[in-house]
Amino acid sequence: MSTALALLADLAGDEADTHAVWILRRGIGDATYGGGEAGRLPARGALGLRAKAAVEKGHAGAVTGFRTRAVERDGDRLVLVAEDGRRLDPVDEVIVLTGFPPTSPSSPRSASASRPPSPR
Repeated sequence: MSTALALLADLAGDEADTHAVWILRRGIGDATYGGGEAGRLPARGALGLRAKAAVEKGHAGAVTGFRTRAVERDGDRLVLVAEDGRRLDPVDEVIVLTGFPPTSPSSPRSASASRPPSPR
Protein backbone atom coordinates (compact mmCIF):
# COMPACT_ATOMS: atom_id res chain seq x y z
CA MET A 1 0.00 0.00 0.00
CA SER A 2 2.85 2.33 0.81
CA THR A 3 4.19 1.88 -2.74
CA ALA A 4 0.95 3.10 -4.29
CA LEU A 5 0.51 5.93 -1.79
CA ALA A 6 4.07 7.15 -2.35
CA LEU A 7 3.59 7.13 -6.15
CA LEU A 8 0.19 8.82 -5.95
CA ALA A 9 1.68 11.45 -3.64
CA ASP A 10 4.43 12.05 -6.21
CA LEU A 11 1.70 12.56 -8.81
CA ALA A 12 -0.11 14.94 -6.45
CA GLY A 13 3.11 16.91 -6.07
CA ASP A 14 3.35 17.23 -9.87
CA GLU A 15 -0.34 17.85 -10.59
CA ALA A 16 -1.91 20.63 -8.52
CA ASP A 17 -5.47 19.27 -8.83
CA THR A 18 -4.53 15.77 -7.65
CA HIS A 19 -4.90 14.60 -4.06
CA ALA A 20 -4.64 10.99 -2.92
CA VAL A 21 -6.80 9.64 -0.10
CA TRP A 22 -5.66 6.45 1.61
CA ILE A 23 -8.58 4.52 3.07
CA LEU A 24 -7.77 1.92 5.71
CA ARG A 25 -10.02 -0.55 7.48
CA ARG A 26 -7.83 -0.24 10.57
CA GLY A 27 -6.14 2.62 12.35
CA ILE A 28 -2.63 3.88 11.63
CA GLY A 29 0.13 2.27 13.68
CA ASP A 30 3.86 1.63 13.40
CA ALA A 31 3.37 -1.27 10.95
CA THR A 32 1.10 0.79 8.67
CA TYR A 33 4.08 2.42 6.99
CA GLY A 34 6.07 -0.80 6.53
CA GLY A 35 7.98 -0.50 9.79
CA GLY A 36 9.99 2.52 8.62
CA GLU A 37 13.70 2.30 9.36
CA ALA A 38 13.08 -0.56 11.82
CA GLY A 39 11.29 -2.71 9.21
CA ARG A 40 12.59 -6.15 8.22
CA LEU A 41 12.57 -5.24 4.52
CA PRO A 42 14.59 -2.07 3.78
CA ALA A 43 12.71 -1.34 0.51
CA ARG A 44 9.33 -1.60 2.25
CA GLY A 45 10.56 0.60 5.09
CA ALA A 46 11.82 3.25 2.66
CA LEU A 47 8.52 3.28 0.77
CA GLY A 48 6.67 3.45 4.06
CA LEU A 49 8.65 6.52 5.08
CA ARG A 50 7.79 8.16 1.73
CA ALA A 51 4.12 7.36 2.27
CA LYS A 52 4.20 8.72 5.81
CA ALA A 53 5.88 11.92 4.60
CA ALA A 54 3.21 12.28 1.88
CA VAL A 55 0.44 12.16 4.48
CA GLU A 56 2.29 14.52 6.84
CA LYS A 57 2.95 17.04 4.02
CA GLY A 58 -0.69 16.99 2.93
CA HIS A 59 -0.10 15.40 -0.51
CA ALA A 60 -2.31 12.53 0.65
CA GLY A 61 -4.98 12.10 3.26
CA ALA A 62 -5.73 9.07 5.40
CA VAL A 63 -9.18 7.84 6.44
CA THR A 64 -9.13 5.11 9.06
CA GLY A 65 -11.67 2.61 10.31
CA PHE A 66 -13.47 2.68 6.97
CA ARG A 67 -15.14 -0.49 5.69
CA THR A 68 -16.66 0.18 2.29
CA ARG A 69 -20.29 -0.84 1.92
CA ALA A 70 -21.08 0.81 -1.40
CA VAL A 71 -19.72 2.89 -4.26
CA GLU A 72 -22.23 5.43 -5.54
CA ARG A 73 -22.16 7.77 -8.51
CA ASP A 74 -22.31 11.53 -8.08
CA GLY A 75 -22.44 12.77 -11.66
CA ASP A 76 -19.20 11.56 -13.21
CA ARG A 77 -17.51 11.11 -9.81
CA LEU A 78 -17.60 8.31 -7.24
CA VAL A 79 -18.55 8.38 -3.56
CA LEU A 80 -17.52 5.65 -1.15
CA VAL A 81 -20.00 4.82 1.60
CA ALA A 82 -18.88 2.99 4.74
CA GLU A 83 -20.75 0.33 6.68
CA ASP A 84 -21.24 2.90 9.46
CA GLY A 85 -22.86 5.38 7.05
CA ARG A 86 -19.90 7.74 6.56
CA ARG A 87 -19.61 9.13 3.04
CA LEU A 88 -16.34 10.34 1.59
CA ASP A 89 -16.05 13.35 -0.69
CA PRO A 90 -16.57 12.54 -4.38
CA VAL A 91 -13.47 11.37 -6.26
CA ASP A 92 -12.54 10.89 -9.91
CA GLU A 93 -11.00 7.46 -9.50
CA VAL A 94 -10.82 4.63 -6.97
CA ILE A 95 -7.78 2.34 -6.95
CA VAL A 96 -8.30 -0.80 -4.88
CA LEU A 97 -5.25 -2.50 -3.37
CA THR A 98 -5.18 -5.54 -1.16
CA GLY A 99 -1.46 -5.67 -0.49
CA PHE A 100 1.68 -6.69 -2.32
CA PRO A 101 5.41 -6.54 -1.59
CA PRO A 102 7.28 -3.51 -2.95
CA THR A 103 9.19 -5.65 -5.48
CA SER A 104 6.11 -7.38 -6.91
CA PRO A 105 5.83 -7.26 -10.73
CA SER A 106 2.24 -6.08 -10.32
CA SER A 107 3.16 -3.17 -8.08
CA PRO A 108 2.21 0.35 -9.21
CA ARG A 109 5.91 1.12 -9.77
CA SER A 110 5.85 -1.17 -12.82
CA ALA A 111 2.66 0.50 -14.05
CA SER A 112 3.62 4.09 -13.28
CA ALA A 113 4.37 4.87 -16.93
CA SER A 114 0.76 4.21 -17.81
CA ARG A 115 -0.59 7.29 -16.02
CA PRO A 116 -2.96 9.25 -18.24
CA PRO A 117 -1.48 12.42 -19.73
CA SER A 118 -2.19 15.67 -17.98
CA PRO A 119 -5.10 17.62 -19.54
CA ARG A 120 -3.01 20.76 -20.01
